[in-house]
Amino acid sequence: MSETNMEPQRLEAMDRICHELRRPLAVIHAFAELLDDEISGALNDGQKDQVMTILGASNELSLLVHSLYGLAEIDAGRLNLVNTHEDLNKICRRIYEQYLPHYQAANVGFTLDLEDEERVAVLVDERRLALSIAHLVENGLKYTPPGREVTMHVGSDGEWARVRVQDSGLGIPPSDLESVFGRYHRVADDRREYSAKGAGIGLTICRANVEALGGTVTASNESGGACFTLTIPFNATYSNTASV
Repeated sequence: MSETNMEPQRLEAMDRICHELRRPLAVIHAFAELLDDEISGALNDGQKDQVMTILGASNELSLLVHSLYGLAEIDAGRLNLVNTHEDLNKICRRIYEQYLPHYQAANVGFTLDLEDEERVAVLVDERRLALSIAHLVENGLKYTPPGREVTMHVGSDGEWARVRVQDSGLGIPPSDLESVFGRYHRVADDRREYSAKGAGIGLTICRANVEALGGTVTASNESGGACFTLTIPFNATYSNTASV
């Protein structure tokens, strides 16, 4: 059987694996949230930190599970989109609220800056767009040292909607500004005093999803840190295939 013919089978197998992983992950996350809400009783500071660690790990693992399936979709040439009219501000608020406690636990500031408080309506596959933005926010958390800050800015110019995630870390070496989107790529920088964890596929999935939505994702260095800019058109012709 050729490699091409095997890809749909791999996608089906990955779908089953991810489905089985999502169920226990959902249970872990739900019970950790119950503990965090102190439904069963008050927690001391140490216990709260432990619960936050569980929630952070479950979010990271959930993102990884979605990413692995996304990678299998790319390899199979399938990115089936379900496009609906969504509010970009609402999507970003939800991601901000989800990640804020984990930023706080890491002692990294996190700010949401909405250029327009009114609804920013976009026609998108909401799940894929949210996953792409989450990857950028997760990336900011991983590469920003404690005591510094990440800002998520949401805006538009009439034709394009834009999400920009700006950190205040060490930035990206110029030679890596494009290659950071490559599969399994990790930035090697002797200036870093720490090594960020990750599979090296988050930005790959992010770009594939956004390009399927008719948009772009770029990396740059601004104000001494890394800046990722995601743009999507308000109206576009969408693609159900992607290759990386």
